[in-house]
Amino acid sequence: MNSRSLAHSGTMVLQEEMIVGALFFSLFGASVQRNDNGAMQSSAMSCDWQWNCWRVLYRPPFICALIGSSVDLLSTYTYPSSETLHGVVWHVGRQAKEEPVNITNEPFYRNRTEYLTHSLTSSTLRIRDLREGDSREYRFRFFTHKNRFTGVPGIHLSVTGLEVKVSTDMVTEGQHVTLTCSTTCTLSPSPPYVWYRNGQPVTHRHHGRDKDFHLSSVSTEDSGHYSCAVQGHEQLTSPSVGIDVRYSPKNTSAYICPPGEISEGSSVTLVCSSSANPPVNTYTWFRSTGAGSTRVGSGGQNHSIPNVSSAHSGEYHCSAVNSVNEASSASLTLNVKYPPRSPKTVTSPSGEVVEGNSVTLTCSSEANPPVHTYTWYQRRGALSSEIGVGQNYSISNMTYGDSGAYYCQAENVKGSRNSTPIFVDVLYAPRNLSVSVSSFDGAITLICSCDANPPVKHYTWHKRTGTGTSQRATGRNLTLESAESGLYYCEAKNEVGAAESNSLPISEKNTAGIYAVVVIVVIAGLVIPSILLRKKRNSVTEVREGTTDSEQDCSSPVYVNVSRVAMTFDRKKESEDAENDIHYTSVYFKHCDKQDMSLNSTLQKSMPPLQEEEVLYSTAKPHHASHEEVLYSTVK
Repeated sequence: MNSRSLAHSGTMVLQEEMIVGALFFSLFGASVQRNDNGAMQSSAMSCDWQWNCWRVLYRPPFICALIGSSVDLLSTYTYPSSETLHGVVWHVGRQAKEEPVNITNEPFYRNRTEYLTHSLTSSTLRIRDLREGDSREYRFRFFTHKNRFTGVPGIHLSVTGLEVKVSTDMVTEGQHVTLTCSTTCTLSPSPPYVWYRNGQPVTHRHHGRDKDFHLSSVSTEDSGHYSCAVQGHEQLTSPSVGIDVRYSPKNTSAYICPPGEISEGSSVTLVCSSSANPPVNTYTWFRSTGAGSTRVGSGGQNHSIPNVSSAHSGEYHCSAVNSVNEASSASLTLNVKYPPRSPKTVTSPSGEVVEGNSVTLTCSSEANPPVHTYTWYQRRGALSSEIGVGQNYSISNMTYGDSGAYYCQAENVKGSRNSTPIFVDVLYAPRNLSVSVSSFDGAITLICSCDANPPVKHYTWHKRTGTGTSQRATGRNLTLESAESGLYYCEAKNEVGAAESNSLPISEKNTAGIYAVVVIVVIAGLVIPSILLRKKRNSVTEVREGTTDSEQDCSSPVYVNVSRVAMTFDRKKESEDAENDIHYTSVYFKHCDKQDMSLNSTLQKSMPPLQEEEVLYSTAKPHHASHEEVLYSTVK
């Protein structure tokens, strides 16, 4: 076989076996090399030793193009000068023994391919709107009047899309994140890239314009949907990838609902608000105490307090927690308003109040807002009267008349309330001492009376003598037997002080007459008056008593003269002489200038003897007498 037939034979082999020519380098050749400009190119040729060669040259041999873009496939070719070119065709590489089909006639490429240039030595095919299915090997084939030749291998076209890849699956605030615009093949030459966030170009914090986009210390502002594109093909953007920057709760705050003034008894809701990604999953409420904080609620965003009271007043804050971290709000103040409660009145100085002292009453009450008006009242019986205003009320130089129940009224804008009355008891030493006299069975009893607060606990009786004073007895009453004449007075003492009565003179004469006075007074109220007699006194028992200032309105004292005529208490002769036993008693009165003195047991001071006056005689007959018995009472 000569060289021509080898060449022809080799051409047919290339046509039918596609790559066989590459195995017989002595006859056929295929290589990839760089041209003078550094661009990659590949060639396929077939030569004999004496004749010119058949050759197809591709530039570049490998193409990486974007989905949706266009690509130009360029080939140059040579053939023996003895041949005449009849036609060229671009086709997709197929299996051996398959007849190549012009790419422009294939349905998959219809309306997307065209021949841009064609000459005797070169040809360019453009494929528009590239798709992933366009990733194939493309070959150029030409025909002469005698032979046909196909350049093997052809141009390898890879069609790729853009994809954004993130360096970490979960992006947390503060991290460094790299976004990469990724392709399945390497675009050559490496083009500049354009980055978009939410459809808008971004360049801030972008280190260069390469396929990697760096975000250092990401923040919530970096959240969004990112996509990339090749500069010059900005319309061919990648699908967007969302970056959701996770962060711990921030801007955590607490507030009261409803806003405004909170009154005791109403309902209140404390609301916690916080921004977080992912959202807050747990809210916890705390109340500040002296030792720290006490948890008062957990779980929900709201903490409700029905029927709020002053016990709920205080400082509150909430804590918000998500899967990243937690954060607490600033404190809020829950200020519950309520009217005065439990007003209290105290005295200063405390303890007993003695007449002449000064006392300050102080009113205090818990209230919110604070009490703005204190009003003081004094209660006497069922009536109360206003006596002053102010938190303190002072009484100077107190007297017994200031004794009574005092209370205050505390008032604020929410209402008013009265304190429990406090009784102020003004103490004073004994005063207005007086001595009264009673008689029984031949003895007389002196009774000491006075006005004192607290009541007198100790009474002491004294007798004045020529040489001094001697104590006779203790107790309120002093009983004297007959023949115990003298000047007597009582002393009364309590916790505050002591006082003495005026001296009361008691005569040595028959004191039993006093007893007769008492008997006569009683009997006189039970019998009918009988006769009026005029009789002189036979004997006088003179009794004198000191009186108080209030009792000294009389212009002259009263003398009590008691006469005893034939008075006997001989039990043996009582039955025999009962019929003839007559008792005479005379009592002298000096009337007051202003009012009459009633017959009683209080005796007045001794004065000069009175002139004899008319005496009213009364005859009384006891209802129990067995036979006639007459008592004569002579009253002047």
